[in-house]
Amino acid sequence: MTATGAGESAEFASALNGFVTELKGFQADVKDILKRTDTRMMQAERKSAVAPQRPILSQAARPLMPICAAAMMRGCAGWCWRARG
Repeated sequence: MTATGAGESAEFASALNGFVTELKGFQADVKDILKRTDTRMMQAERKSAVAPQRPILSQAARPLMPICAAAMMRGCAGWCWRARG
């Protein structure tokens, strides 16, 4: 092996070592982000499981829908509670 080959091998090993170090740092960052996201999702699941659901009567009412033109010609005002789209 020549001196040039040994220098290139050492340079390659150094570059590879730097790459592996960077990759491990990136992996640690991703794991940290995933752990924090998992924690937030678990908190949201607990909150939604504990929070009482809104009763049906407290939900917003559907808006009135216009009824057909024939009913309007019969003297209807054009709006009816029973006419749903």
